[in-house]
Amino acid sequence: MNLSSIGFPAFILAVILAGIGVWRKIVWLPVLAALLSLPIGFYLQNSSDLGLLVWLVPLSLLGAAYSLRRENTRLAWILLLPALLLFLMLLIALAAFLNLRG
Repeated sequence: MNLSSIGFPAFILAVILAGIGVWRKIVWLPVLAALLSLPIGFYLQNSSDLGLLVWLVPLSLLGAAYSLRRENTRLAWILLLPALLLFLMLLIALAAFLNLRG
């Protein structure tokens, strides 16, 4: 079982957990989401042109948890944007791949 098989489902769960954590102001959920986003980071760093940019996602999720701890909810929502943008990019790439296969 390689990282590519668990990476995308774990990243979907990470985005959902981070959103719930910021919405409900639960600090440990974005931290858990950062840990769950690590496999997709390892996979995308080696197999795409994104390189080190994918490591902004776990760092921004940790920043969201820190801003929740400091009771700055607006900054936590802003720090969720890299994870959401990477999720949308992967979803569009998956849809394009499935469309090409017919």
